Amino acid sequence: MPWTQTNYPQPLEVLPPRARDKAIEIANELVASGHNTTAAITLAKLRARRWDRGDELPTKPKLSLGQLDHRANHFVTYEDGRWHVGLRGQSALVASFPTKLEAVVHGRELARAHRGRLLIYAEDQSIETIEDHTELVDRKPEPGVPDETLS
Repeated sequence: MPWTQTNYPQPLEVLPPRARDKAIEIANELVASGHNTTAAITLAKLRARRWDRGDELPTKPKLSLGQLDHRANHFVTYEDGRWHVGLRGQSALVASFPTKLEAVVHGRELARAHRGRLLIYAEDQSIETIEDHTELVDRKPEPGVPDETLS
């Protein structure tokens, strides 16, 4: 069910009415295009704030979510000066970090552990990278054979 001006997620309450209306519009579009609710709300809130300030918004993502399957898909996104890690389909964020590097490292660990994908968003909320960790296999070197890839 799409959100409306009278029925919208609690995190959008902090926005001024004009920005909140834009955030509702953006969030509905993001959910329809495959984002989970948490990511859609987070991205919509950020984009609506920028729109309300008159900042330019990206017109379309660099990459598409359309080809992703329903395996565990973690994401790294930026909001309010911090980088956040979340899991598509979950209502709460997994972790928050002061730097993108820390968030990406944590997101990669989770994606590898769950044999999923990691969506890394740029600060402008366009999809920067999609990393596939679905086919990774834990390997151990054979006795006596050096393996530089494991060091």
